[in-house]
Amino acid sequence: QNLCLGAAGAGLVSLMDADDRSSPDRFAKLLAALRERGGEGGWDAVCCGVRIFGTVSAGMARYVDWQNGLLEPEDLAANRFVEIPALHQAGLYPRQLLKDTLGGYRDLPGWPIDADTWMRLAEAGARVGKIPERLYGWRQHSLQSTRNHGRCSLEHLRRCKAHFLLRSLPRQVGVVEVWSVGATLEAWGWALDE
Repeated sequence: QNLCLGAAGAGLVSLMDADDRSSPDRFAKLLAALRERGGEGGWDAVCCGVRIFGTVSAGMARYVDWQNGLLEPEDLAANRFVEIPALHQAGLYPRQLLKDTLGGYRDLPGWPIDADTWMRLAEAGARVGKIPERLYGWRQHSLQSTRNHGRCSLEHLRRCKAHFLLRSLPRQVGVVEVWSVGATLEAWGWALDE
């Protein structure tokens, strides 16, 4: 990803998985939305809604419906601690934002690239909005890394969220209370103590 980002000559960039699908007018609609909503105090980048196809579980369908309901930059930023608020591949981003502001993508063993990117976009104050049209087709299958790569596990996602949550708190916050039960409570306790 960083090799392509470094070689890109355009001011706006996007990425797409080889087995996914895109509506032919996706980039035109994303660009129009960015021009309409961008500028001072507006959107810095834009995503679109996602439709899923292939082997779709009920849980993944609920997740994508939840993602598709988050449209405004404030909603995407606030919900990054719940789950990844938008499919990164469904977006159009200024190359400078990804390359210079974020320093590119980080391929860390500890958590997913997408989660790390969304957390760092929020830390940088980037305002990413979403248009509701489902212009990106995200293929679901049993071998995709979302389901099989170790760094996409609940433990690794929780570790990512805890890391960035602690970094986002004001310095005067000395105690974090987590309300849960059983194994989930213990796991959050461990993640926050790391």
